[in-house]
Amino acid sequence: MKLGDTIITRNFIRYWENLISKLYKKVFEEEIGRDGFNLLNNIVVIGVGQVLFALFSFSISIIIGNKLGPSEFGIITLIQSYGIIITLPMNFGLNYSMERKISEVKTLNEKKTILTTIYIINILFIVTIAILLFSSEKYFRNKLEISRFVYHYSIIYAISIQLLNMLSSGLRGLFLTRSYSLSLIVNGFVSFLVMLIYLHEGTLNVYNAINCIILGIIVSIIVSLFILRKYFGKFVMDKILLSNILTYARFVFYSSFAFIIYTNIDKILINSYLSEYELGIYRAYTTSYLMIVFYGISLIISAFFPFASQYQNKKILFSRIIKLSPILILIGTPSLFGFGYILLSLFGKNFHFDLKLAIFFSLTGIIFLIYSLLHWFYNSVGVEGIKMVVHSSIIIMFTNILLNIIFIKRYQITGAIFSLLISQFIGLLYLYSKHKIILEKTTM
Repeated sequence: MKLGDTIITRNFIRYWENLISKLYKKVFEEEIGRDGFNLLNNIVVIGVGQVLFALFSFSISIIIGNKLGPSEFGIITLIQSYGIIITLPMNFGLNYSMERKISEVKTLNEKKTILTTIYIINILFIVTIAILLFSSEKYFRNKLEISRFVYHYSIIYAISIQLLNMLSSGLRGLFLTRSYSLSLIVNGFVSFLVMLIYLHEGTLNVYNAINCIILGIIVSIIVSLFILRKYFGKFVMDKILLSNILTYARFVFYSSFAFIIYTNIDKILINSYLSEYELGIYRAYTTSYLMIVFYGISLIISAFFPFASQYQNKKILFSRIIKLSPILILIGTPSLFGFGYILLSLFGKNFHFDLKLAIFFSLTGIIFLIYSLLHWFYNSVGVEGIKMVVHSSIIIMFTNILLNIIFIKRYQITGAIFSLLISQFIGLLYLYSKHKIILEKTTM
């Protein structure tokens, strides 16, 4: 029986490799190399985790949307949006800077030193920001005009998600793709399971819903810590190492700041100009049409970024991204439209289909995906590349804020997604216009 299983497994692997080789050659008009197989293997492994996590997350969104309605869904969206913004000063770009550095160095001792040192620094950032926010609660709540519940849970969500992101960067930087995939599955499964228990008992409300999400993150943190325990080393204040990491981290922070603002400002302004009900509707469309794109971007960060950071011939990588882009537009846009329509229908009668919204969300998703490929390719080049990313992110941020202010009042949530589409497209054009400069830097 074992011999038969082995033969079946080998045949499947051989069939899979042949299929990948043919598809790769069809798209890029060249044979795939060992590096390409390694990248695709990482994508498949992480992709399994991303798909299962996406299924659990979407199921959670469906339950919240159906059982609690758009307004309660809007409150949870607001908590997550503010929480993500709070992670900015907690992180300061250290996650991806550490991930890049770990993937570049060769010896295990160097990797352990970098991992431990950055983790300790990052935890100090998290604790400092959390204390500052809790001690200044009255000031920030008055400025933001939000409830104590939203304020407190935004901070708790920020702390938990930043700890998980920190550990996930370590797993990816060490190329522990199976472990990273496992942490994703655990996160989604625990949240979904606990929510089902609340649903069965008839006690599901907005408090329990956000608690389910945070509990999944906490269990995933514990699993990640257990996996990484043997990779912790000595804390070393190496000035040269820290200078290199913090220089790169500074630009990551600028880029992350702009990215998080322009992907969350629409939700905050919808809540300010309209209501939590409209915010819930907007979140349902975002989940239905952009969820698969966001997980695709996460896959790019998880598998492509560490691979690209150590890959020497950047020109080949860039040419492959450019060849892939038209295929994504032609196939991806109608596919996303149909897929989003099906998913939106699962939210129930309170979430109506709107053709304009569906078209704008579909186009935004594909532009977002192509932009992210270029974004993380530029990040892999180094400081010069990430400077360009910072510039494009700032352009997108200011364009999106301005357009949101103009269009949300006039066109409601349709104006919000249209603003993101236009600003994202402008950012994509900017990045593409700078590719010659970046590619010249890589050959110097």
